[in-house]
Amino acid sequence: MTSINKHFFYDGFIGMTGIKVLETGQGSAKGEIEIQLNHLNPAGTVHGGVLFTLADSIGGLAASSDGRGCATISSEIHYLNPTMNSKRIVAHSVEIKHGKRMSTVETSITDNNGILIAKMIAVYHYLRKDGKAV
Repeated sequence: MTSINKHFFYDGFIGMTGIKVLETGQGSAKGEIEIQLNHLNPAGTVHGGVLFTLADSIGGLAASSDGRGCATISSEIHYLNPTMNSKRIVAHSVEIKHGKRMSTVETSITDNNGILIAKMIAVYHYLRKDGKAV
């Protein structure tokens, strides 16, 4: 994991979510959240915004595995199952298209029981070192 990714995941908003990066590879990444009370919605399951943030963040890490930064330009998430009696959720992201300017990434979120909770497809636009789009 590069120092840029360490800074990204442990500072600011993402740091508040408790996302932990488990592994990174070329075009892939894996991360988790240990579920806390502040992650739950009124129904007692993990809030959809937490799931979205986990998927988007780990997906962005997979998209930027070549060292370039990226920004999400579109995403679609499907919430498939509630997180009943779960202690943690794990996101696994795989780049399915690596283009010159954009990356398409598929992310699956499962709970500690192996149940598929959500699936996201997102497109990330690469950034230059000055932060502008490629």
